[in-house]
Order: sequence, then C-alpha cells, then structure tokens
Amino acid sequence: MRPCLGRDETGARVLGRILPVLLLAAGCGGGAPTPVTPGASPGVEVRAASGKPPVAILVRDGDPFGGVAVALAHDFGATASVWLGTLLAERVRAEVSTLRPPRPNGDGVTLSARVTEPADAARFAHAVDAALARPFTTDDIARLSGARAQAVPVWKTDGEAATARCTGELGEPRAKAPPSVAELERVRAALRGADVVAFATVGSRGVGEATAQAVSETSAWEATGAVTDPWPPADVVTATAARGDLPTLAVALRVPADEQARAAARTLGARDSTFARHLGALDPAWNVERIVAVSRPRGACLRFDVRATSAASLQKTADVAALVVDEASRATESAGRAPPASTPSAVDPRDAAEEAAWHALTGRLPAGAPRIAISATTSDEALAPRFASFFADAQSSRKRPSVEARFAQEAGQPETWALLASPCATASETSEVAGATALAVRAIAREADPGRGVVLEPWVSADGVGLIAHGPGGEGLAVATAVARALAETRLEDPAIVLARSTLSDELRAEAIPLWPAAFEALSPKHPSLLDPRGTFRSVTELGTPVVEAARHTLLRLPLRVAVLSPEDGPERRTKLSEAIERELRPDRGAPGTCPDVSGIVARPGAYDVSFAESAGAGTRALVAVTLPQAGQFRAEAERTAELMNRPGGLLDSALRGTGLAVHAEAAIVGGASGAAFAVELATTGKKLDDAVAQVRALFSRLAEGAASPEDLARAESLAVDAREAAVDPRQRLVALWLGRAPAKPPDLAALRRFHRTAFAADRHVVVIARPRP
Repeated sequence: MRPCLGRDETGARVLGRILPVLLLAAGCGGGAPTPVTPGASPGVEVRAASGKPPVAILVRDGDPFGGVAVALAHDFGATASVWLGTLLAERVRAEVSTLRPPRPNGDGVTLSARVTEPADAARFAHAVDAALARPFTTDDIARLSGARAQAVPVWKTDGEAATARCTGELGEPRAKAPPSVAELERVRAALRGADVVAFATVGSRGVGEATAQAVSETSAWEATGAVTDPWPPADVVTATAARGDLPTLAVALRVPADEQARAAARTLGARDSTFARHLGALDPAWNVERIVAVSRPRGACLRFDVRATSAASLQKTADVAALVVDEASRATESAGRAPPASTPSAVDPRDAAEEAAWHALTGRLPAGAPRIAISATTSDEALAPRFASFFADAQSSRKRPSVEARFAQEAGQPETWALLASPCATASETSEVAGATALAVRAIAREADPGRGVVLEPWVSADGVGLIAHGPGGEGLAVATAVARALAETRLEDPAIVLARSTLSDELRAEAIPLWPAAFEALSPKHPSLLDPRGTFRSVTELGTPVVEAARHTLLRLPLRVAVLSPEDGPERRTKLSEAIERELRPDRGAPGTCPDVSGIVARPGAYDVSFAESAGAGTRALVAVTLPQAGQFRAEAERTAELMNRPGGLLDSALRGTGLAVHAEAAIVGGASGAAFAVELATTGKKLDDAVAQVRALFSRLAEGAASPEDLARAESLAVDAREAAVDPRQRLVALWLGRAPAKPPDLAALRRFHRTAFAADRHVVVIARPRP
C-alpha cells in the first residue's frame, strides 16, 4: 500500500512522503475493475495466467530507464517483512545488480530494480522465483545478523498500533526477537502463492512482455490464502502523555471501499477544503500534517495526522477527533464510486512499478463495517485514561442539533435571506467590553468574502446580534453556508476591526457626553450592552483586537438561532440547509449552551450627576428613565406610550416644550427581551433643569395613577405606523421570523393603565443630569 495524497505542514501536496521508511501495501492508482484483474489501475494492463502471479504492465515513455517490481503480501507482521526482504534481496541481487534495497512494511515487502532491456526484466522475474523457491537455512540467518536488518519500531499504545496497522506502517506491538529459520520458512512457503505475489513493469512494451513471459515460465504456484487482512473487531481510542509537545492526533478509518478512501482523501486534502478551513478556525488552530488513503486486500484505510498550533486540553483534542471522524465519514459516505484514478503517480519508474504491483493485490477480500482508530497525545497524563470517554461525549454532542432553525417560504421572491444570531449575545458583556460582539459582527461582515453573489450584513439589535446573508433565490445552500462560515472562520485582525470601530464610534460619538452611559449603568449595572448592544463610546474606543476576536468565539458558542426566507422550500431542503449550517459551525461549537442568567441585574433608582467638558457645547442635559417590567410582554404598551409623549401637541409638549422648560424632549425605548427601559431625554438651560426634570417625573406619576384616557389611546392608535409598510423590506420579515413573535395586538385602555401603574411608579425613577464643567 502507498499513500494516495496528503498535505505537509505548509499545505503543499505530498506524495509518498513516508516511502523512505516503508511502502504501504497498496497504491492509490485505480479502484475501478478492469476485465482482467480487479486491482488494476487505469492505463495498466494486468496479465494473469492460470496458476501464476499477476503481472501489471504500464507502457510509459520519457523515462531514462524502466522499472520492474514485485510485491509480496502476508499477515505475519513487520518483523517478518524486514527479515524476508533482507534475505530475498540478497538472493536476487546476486542475479540483478540494479536491485534497490527492499522496502518492508507491516503487511509485506517490495523489491524493485532498474531495467534497460527486456532481458533485464526477465532476469528479475526468474531471480525472484528462484529466491522464493529455495528454502531458508541456518546459514542464511547466521550470515545475515540482526545488525543488517532494519529496526522495527514498537508502538506505545493500542491506539498507535491500530492507526499504524490501518495504513500498514512498519511497527510491532512489542519488541520481537529475530525469527527462527522455521518461522521464516513458514513465511516463505506461504508466499509461494499466486494470490499473494504480483509483478509489475513500467517502461517499454518489450519490458512488460518479457516479464509476463518470464513469470509464465516460473515453477508452480498455489493459491495459499496467506493473506486474510483481518478486519478490526472494534474501534480503538487511546491517548498517551507527551510532556512538552503540542497535542497531536492520528485518526484512521477502516472503510469498505478503496474508491471511497481515495475520493475522500482528494476532497479533504485539497488546500482550500472545508476540512482544512474547519481545523484552522479552531481555537487553537490545528494543522493537517498528513492525509493518506491506503488500499488494502480487504477494504481501505483513510488516515489523518493533525497537530495543534498551541496547547489544548484533552477534551478539546477529543472534540477535534470527533470533528475529523465526522468530516471523514461524511466524505467517504458521499464519495460513491470515485472516477478512475490516474496511472501510478510516482515519478521514478521503480516507485511506479512498486505501486502498480501492490495495487494488483488489493480489493480481493470482502470488507466489514467501518472502524475507527485514534491515537492522541496530551500533556495531561492524569486525564489520558479518560480520552475515550471524552471522545464518546464529543461524538454524541455532534449528533445533536445545536442551532434552532426557522424557515419560511416566499414563492417568487428574487432572493434567499438568512439570519444567524444569538438572542443573548450581549448578556455576558460587562461595562469594560460592552459592544465587543457588535464590533465583531461588523468586522466579519466587512472582512468575509462569501462569493456566489452572497452579501453579508451585520445585525445588531437589543433582541440579538449576528449576521444576515442574502443572495440569489436559487443559491439557498450558498447563503446558509456563507452566514455560518463567516461567523465560524473569519479570524478578526487589526485592519478590519479598526475600520469597524471607526464607524461604530462615530455612531456613539454623542455619548462622549456621559448622559446615556451613566443611565445605562444605573438601569443595568455593569451590563450596558443589554440596553444598547453597541456598547458605549468609551468601551468601544478601548476594545482591542484580542477582545473582539474572543467575542466572536463566545458568540459562536452561545445558543444560536437561524431564520431562512427562501423562494424554495420543502423538508429535504430544510434538512440540507440545517446540516450545512451545523457543519460550518461545529468545528468550534459543542452542544448548545444556555443563555447567561441576567435576572440578578437590578436597577439602582435614584439621582445621578455627571459632568463633561464645556467645549462639547451641548448645554445641560437630563434623562429620566425607568426599567420596563417583563420587557417583551409590555412592548406594545411602551410603544403606544412613546407615541403619546412624542406626538406634536402630545404629553411632552404639554409638560415641557409649550412651557419653555426644554428645548428638546423625546421619549425612547431601549433594550430588548433580556432587559429594556423607557427614557425621556431633555435638553435645557441650567436654570430650568430642575423644573423640567420635575415635570417629567410628575408626568410619570400621573400616568402611574391612571391618567391615560380613552382619547389618549385613540390618538396613539392613529399615530401607530402601519407595520405593512415596514415589512416591504425583507429584513423586517426575516427578523420577525427569527424572533418568532406574532404582531402585537394593540393594547386596550386597561392594559395601557396596568403598564403605566407598574412601570412609572415614583420609586423606580432613574434621573441622570449631565452638566458642563466650568
């Protein structure tokens, strides 16, 4: 077998990177059967005379010389391969001076030589036949001391052994003494079988014909059944301590079909593959060191070697292992029957001949159910025995949906829209990092390049923070994938954050006057972004790149909800979109979490004075506010009250503007379902400030006492904005779907008064006065 393809640490494609140590017991060339032999590669003709080993012939021009090889497969292990190869090579070299050193592996050995004439190839075939036909003797063993034999590594754990066996690598579960003559004789006798030996040539037609003729002239061969290639009876998952080293993972999947493994290796090993992106998006990131697909007599093996870029817990390593298995299983299951592979890929004709010879021996035995072998390293020796349990938990977690999905069809619409956001994105933001999540999604929307006509936008609201994606109606999968991939994979760096911060701080610049920040601190202590998810001017201007990138990771791990509006719909389509979103998010996301508890955040009613530089020229400002009880329940009542206050000739005009107490007065609702407040902002002169604040507080008290009249309610309803006008924008309909809220019914007078009585009680008032410093 030989590695089909892989990636080195730089992402470059590598072929045969481990061949200096071993040759795996199959090639990556071709799994599609030919009329002659099931193991043949496209472009390779296989001759299989009755009772003789097969001969794979590849006619290839341009090489300065040709190559001839023989592959011998067995179940006796790596030590037997090393000694067998050494002994046979000594015998064959006596007749073939161009013979290369043998290449043993865990499943057999190959011999190859340079040839220039057909006679050279024929001589090689006869020499191999003669070497296998002559029994080994005590003199052979004595002549070839152990120092002449290649050292065989000893595997440290069952997991390391299982992953290495899967790819046929050289090694043993324990140190073995040199084999006896009797043991080597059993191996030699078993290899006098036409079903365990194969020849191959790469070069001229004459070289191939001469080899086939020579093999047909060899002495009798039998079908020995010496290769059973036992299927792993169970999965093996282990971890071992490796102090001082970065965590590593070797994950091997024994799969039923060679073409599945090869196709999966090509897909996952591509430089820009989703698999590589997912590993790179983790925290810490993991690098792909090797991906190999290995054909075997029974099924195939797909192996991954990955390494963390910095320290990672064993639980995190288990999560990565579950990710690798999930991606590999998905790739092999979707591979189907891959297109025929190209001819042997090796440049050296001798390597290509070895590849073709091994491949002629594979795919002959029925496979079993897929099996997994995992070997991990960790710096935490105490936790190593629990790795299998961590891995089982990680696999179980990946099977559970982690994103709530809501879908709606809008037939005939030109675009598909998706909103992916968390309803509690700002719940854990303190005063120092307020606005970090909002800044993160703004930077992501600026930095990510979804392609395929998909456009990304940030969505920052008191009800949730996330990303909106929209694109052509027929690109629903691309839209859903883009919004999830942008959140999961867009690593934020200084340039994107600087630009996003500049825009956001411009929006908040008015808050350089600390009126609203002081009010937020009183209404929602230490958590201002519950009321304004953008944070405060001060917090946003001080946010560094590491904090914003950490906010992206936090958002990724919070409860998430996706809403999709599409002109196309159906159960199968919904499942496909949900799976695509889950796949993109899963690399750095475990089981769905819960929103942080904000019930302990209690407002601090009272009067607060703040000051600002007189150069701001803002005059004296004040704010009177109350928190909204059960914010989501009373939203409609709060909106009607704001309309009553703000309308021309309304409650604020009567109390303030008409009397000359304020040059500006406006009611506003801030916050969302996790916490909200109703506030009236005032601008006036210092001399009238106390009277203006008193008038607003008196207005609140009158409302609390039931002052709202049927006429007030009628006026508010007449001023209400027709929701249908706003819903022309698909974003409005998308957000409504994401929220899952039915349009609120207009409140009746009793409901309005009940809200006023609860919200505007005098002991709930927060008063903030901002005065310029002289």
